[in-house]
Amino acid sequence: METIAILNPKAMPHIERRANFNAIIINSLIIVAGIYFAFFVKVDTPTSNINIARLFISWSLLIVGSIGLITRSTHWVYTPSGKVIRKSSTTVYANDFDNLRTTAKRFGGITLNITGPTALEVDYIYTTDRTFAAYQISQPGMLADTMLTDVVFLEGDYAKKFIRTVKRLGV
Repeated sequence: METIAILNPKAMPHIERRANFNAIIINSLIIVAGIYFAFFVKVDTPTSNINIARLFISWSLLIVGSIGLITRSTHWVYTPSGKVIRKSSTTVYANDFDNLRTTAKRFGGITLNITGPTALEVDYIYTTDRTFAAYQISQPGMLADTMLTDVVFLEGDYAKKFIRTVKRLGV
């Protein structure tokens, strides 16, 4: 794969945004339930507490469904497998730098030159079936992060082992 400087799904080959049909269907059903409560459920006394609760429920369902429809209608997908991409980050403190050096060497052949008693971030993305992963190690700064590595791509069992290893690093 090509060299990528920043871990960003938009810049990566084989990762694209696709429609999330499950979220679209669920949020549409929530909106329909809100419309049903607003227009089709009738209460005998318009000034009763039950009517206020009905209006509250209907507006709540309409708002939650609309926000979900806007924010969850697409997701990142790894195109060769069609699996959804998850993004995570692990903070590694100075007492765990040796383990981080070993992990970077084992999964990517990277030799890390870490100086100073600071924390490092391991940002990574992976598919839900854990057959693809990409990671990058950075050092957080006051104004901007310093990238210590380029993005490293892993596939197959190598990706599964990396994800298992990096999740233990931050503990």
